[in-house]
Amino acid sequence: MEKKIVLSKEEEQLRGLLLDVSNHIDQKWPQYCRPKLRFTGGWVRDKLLGFNSKDIDIGIDSMTGYQFGSKINEYLKLPEAKAKYANSDWLKLAKIEANPEKSKHLETVATKILGFEVDLVNLRKETYTDETRNPQVESATPEEDALRRDATINALFYNLETSVVEDFTGRGLEDMKRKIIKTPLDPCRTFMDDPLRVLRAIRFASRLGWRIDEGDERAMCDVTIRKAFHQKISRERVGMELNKMLHESGPHQALHLIDRMGLYSTVFTTLDDKLAQSAKTDCWKRAYDQLHVLVSAKLMADVKPPTEQRLEHSSREIVSILLRDPTNFTADVYQAWLLCAFVPWARVAPAAPQNPRGKILPAPAALAARDGIKADNNTVKLVDNAVKALDDIIHLKDAATVGKSSTSSPLKRKHGSSARSEQGMGIRRWGPHWRSSVMFAILTQVMESAEENHNEVLAGYAKWLAHLKDLNLLGANDLKPLVTGDMLSKAFPDVKLGPWMTKALEICMAWQLANPGEQDPDAAISEVHGSILAGEACLRDIEIDLTSPDKQAAAFRLQEWTVEVIQPTEPFAIEAPFGTEIARLVLFKEAGLQLLTHLQRFGLPFGGDSAALVACLSSFTHLEDPWTNLDSHRLSQSLLSSYLSTIQSEPKKFDSVIHELLLSHIKPLFVKSKNPLLTAQARKAIAPTPGPNAPSDFEAANKRWKFQSPHIVTVFQWTLTQLDASLVEAHWPLIIPPLLTVLDDVSTTYKIRGCSLLSLLLEVCPTNLLERSGLGEVFNNALMPYLLYLPSLTPEEESIPLLHETYDALLALTMARYSTPDKSTPKNKVLDAILRYGVLKGYAHAWDNVRVSRLLVSKSMDLVNAMGVHCVKHLKDLLPMISGILTAPFATAYPPLLDAALQTLQAIQIHGWPRMVYHRSEILEGLVICWCRIQDEDGEPSDTLMSTKRNVEQVLRAVVQTLKKDTVAFEELQMLRESDSRFETFLRT
Repeated sequence: MEKKIVLSKEEEQLRGLLLDVSNHIDQKWPQYCRPKLRFTGGWVRDKLLGFNSKDIDIGIDSMTGYQFGSKINEYLKLPEAKAKYANSDWLKLAKIEANPEKSKHLETVATKILGFEVDLVNLRKETYTDETRNPQVESATPEEDALRRDATINALFYNLETSVVEDFTGRGLEDMKRKIIKTPLDPCRTFMDDPLRVLRAIRFASRLGWRIDEGDERAMCDVTIRKAFHQKISRERVGMELNKMLHESGPHQALHLIDRMGLYSTVFTTLDDKLAQSAKTDCWKRAYDQLHVLVSAKLMADVKPPTEQRLEHSSREIVSILLRDPTNFTADVYQAWLLCAFVPWARVAPAAPQNPRGKILPAPAALAARDGIKADNNTVKLVDNAVKALDDIIHLKDAATVGKSSTSSPLKRKHGSSARSEQGMGIRRWGPHWRSSVMFAILTQVMESAEENHNEVLAGYAKWLAHLKDLNLLGANDLKPLVTGDMLSKAFPDVKLGPWMTKALEICMAWQLANPGEQDPDAAISEVHGSILAGEACLRDIEIDLTSPDKQAAAFRLQEWTVEVIQPTEPFAIEAPFGTEIARLVLFKEAGLQLLTHLQRFGLPFGGDSAALVACLSSFTHLEDPWTNLDSHRLSQSLLSSYLSTIQSEPKKFDSVIHELLLSHIKPLFVKSKNPLLTAQARKAIAPTPGPNAPSDFEAANKRWKFQSPHIVTVFQWTLTQLDASLVEAHWPLIIPPLLTVLDDVSTTYKIRGCSLLSLLLEVCPTNLLERSGLGEVFNNALMPYLLYLPSLTPEEESIPLLHETYDALLALTMARYSTPDKSTPKNKVLDAILRYGVLKGYAHAWDNVRVSRLLVSKSMDLVNAMGVHCVKHLKDLLPMISGILTAPFATAYPPLLDAALQTLQAIQIHGWPRMVYHRSEILEGLVICWCRIQDEDGEPSDTLMSTKRNVEQVLRAVVQTLKKDTVAFEELQMLRESDSRFETFLRT
């Protein structure tokens, strides 16, 4: 690396001024040693790399920055200085006072000289504490100042007197030559002192295209460093560093390094953030790799003529429309990289608002932007809009490219039949940054698809964007509406202002998009008269004026009729095939919900049978039901929220509605499905007597809830979500019979629903009611057999969801039955049975099914956590199972199973560590063999497998900390380290 730096004219002039001041100090103030001045840090690095920099830090060895700055001012007032530097107005000093809280104990000066941003800083060394990254600072030698810095390449000095580059770390120039980012001191110490240096190392490596030293990288991955990162670094500083990475020249490598080192949750979430485990980064690499290809294609397209470009047509079409301005990575390109950083949260659903009428909560990705990196409001909104527009974008793209309808509603298709209108309204919904939202959708679908399908994804979006371009819709968001709100108010003078106005304006805009050559607002307004969907058509046909009492009554009759006819019935029973007729009924029921919605928008209050209305609306609250699509689910939720808000101030009315639902709508459908284990009061029968033969599952008349009114299970599920402890106790006899009936049904689908219903009930059930009623044992006995619903007797696609819900319900039931410390013995007895007859027996039967095995091992972790120290009695069974998984010859083919085994082993270590030493052989054998198998994988390991490898190393380090207290175990660990040098880093005791 060349040590010579050639100064520009301005830099030479600045150097001359600073040396003149230094000489002046030496002559006039002998009490000061003549200051030795150095340009430090980033300016030296950039000059050696051939870049010019306007930011210069000047290191001073014998006085503070403020003292030296004051001497500059004094010197410039001298006649000889005025003659030499005629213009003295360009110097203004800004003093930073000593601030103990921020550890700026030495006064520094920030000023502007000759167009340079100059910081005058005393050479210093720093002492850190465990609580903060802000150090205690004191004066130091140049060597000490260099060693405190974050990287050797930033620790180079340029001596103003000798014009020589000084490398006091002894390896800064060599690291620049080798293109390595390396800390001057031990990386663990450097990163522990100031964990923000982890992100700075990534930023410099990505900006320069260099690599990070292997030892530094291992330290950056250390769990202790990550914890210190959360404790010491403010999220604002994290956001500033991330923003610099995405603005500079290497955002792709920055995201890759964050991903590869497993730092995603460290960067984007706080230590106690519940979202930390929600982000799915297993395939995130596909997204940022694809964006890198697209951005590179755009840059190449801008600098080379078309004849020299070798771009896929799909990439060229996408980048020409979505990435309009790549210069300096601003605008569309920066937003693309920013959104790419949040793609792992694309499919994480937002939490429901506590208040039904409350403000819709931001998407988890937006919460990560707001809380994780303290992004500004515009950025949070950008991320939130991109996530919430995702499904809409995919639907409209599919509608234009593969012939899929973007909506299942025939009414929407009737009034939005124009492809141009439908697509243009979509762009307007997505807002001014719709291009960025589309790029987010592309990256999300790339991440979710196999690599061999990426070209197909890109081709679909390229075709769609070309279609939008042909339709002249790329500027649809900026289109000025022909019709305003004032025009509509004049056109409908008798209609009160309200939510209908927004819908009417949307209809006018849709008409305007469908008729691009028309400029007559009256023609658009006429569309409103016939376009308030089917509800307005019905009202118009019977000439109802909602301001008239008699016609309002007619509207109420229309509402009651709609509630009655749209409830799902026989055709939707589980056994019924989903054919054309079913699809038609789904659309019909959605149309009915649309009609109810518009009646509300016209100001019609809820009336009639409240329980019937709620039963109808709650029928569409479960998206897995065959009669519910996204639109009907959204409409029903909105209508329910509106209704519940009207009775919030009347608790008795709400309780009455719940009572009517259970008594008049749910109970009659289950009345023929009596359980002999229950008394009439829903208590456990002391001596159950066999009644008449239970109805056959194929006798529809005896199981009306299943064959005639399949929606009632969803109504029941919604009702359970509305209960509190007092309502549960008051309605216990109405709740338990239908719950046990669904739970005991022969259909696996209903068994799954039954387990889910029981879990919902247990969330609000009074703590002692289960035991007072004797039903704790009844539910336990009903659930236990389901633990053996395993492949191949039970199909895998049914077995896995049933096992998942059963284990969750059993664990919740056990914790609810034995919630006090005096009941720990019976609680552990039940947990023992679940582990022995569920997990261990199930694994022995289905060990060769990796998906089932993964679920069973995951549930064993939950059971170990519930047992606590009592889990030690099962170590002789659990540890061989875990060791067998870790040492299996083809274990690396399915990393999720390995991860589940490692998590269970961590739980065992937490609760059963005193007994770990007796099982060390099995534990170490499993971990070491697993690590070696991953290490010896042919080719480049996948990101998922590399993540598993890091988990193995983390668990192995923790095990070593536990075992090293035992003398024999310690000696064995030493032998293992000596046998293979690869174990040195994570077997260090």
